[in-house]
Amino acid sequence: MFSICREVKFADIFSLFNLLAGFFGLYTGNLSFVFLAAIFDGVDGIVAESRFGGKFGKELDSLADLVSFGILPAFFIAAYSPAIACFYAVASALRLARFNVLKFDYFVGLPVTASALLVSPAILLGFESKLICALALISAVLMISDIRYTRVRDYRLLAVGAAAIAASFFIPDAAYAVFLAVMLYIFSPLWRKEYGWRS
Repeated sequence: MFSICREVKFADIFSLFNLLAGFFGLYTGNLSFVFLAAIFDGVDGIVAESRFGGKFGKELDSLADLVSFGILPAFFIAAYSPAIACFYAVASALRLARFNVLKFDYFVGLPVTASALLVSPAILLGFESKLICALALISAVLMISDIRYTRVRDYRLLAVGAAAIAASFFIPDAAYAVFLAVMLYIFSPLWRKEYGWRS
């Protein structure tokens, strides 16, 4: 018999915190919870690479990501364009389903976390509605694209990114740093192609 109590690992606790952050973002109508969810998602990923993760956790992580980085942003995108919001939510689900099937050292398509950390700051910082719609549409297309994105494994970069994301939950203007960092990441495949970098 499949016992959930035996399958849940330490890393999965952070996936559940990620899920709860997404839920509270929807419940309170506060998109800033996406930053808190991203922190928990990052910790979950680091812990899962150790012996504290498992196959069950990968599925649980994707379900949590769909709520926090797919449905939560889409809920706020809907205020600008319901159609784009629907496309964004569907693209997020497709991207996560593909992630669970593929086993590569790189990402195929823009990760949903990166997509959410592009669109959410744009909304929170009060960007023009047309720009928000464009960013949401482009990020949705990138999520279901076949573009390869590098897995960032430099802990120094991850620490700086985590600090900026955490600060954004408390300091609104810190979201500019997150937005710019994600923009650089989105264009990173072009730099790899130009300079011969490998994923």
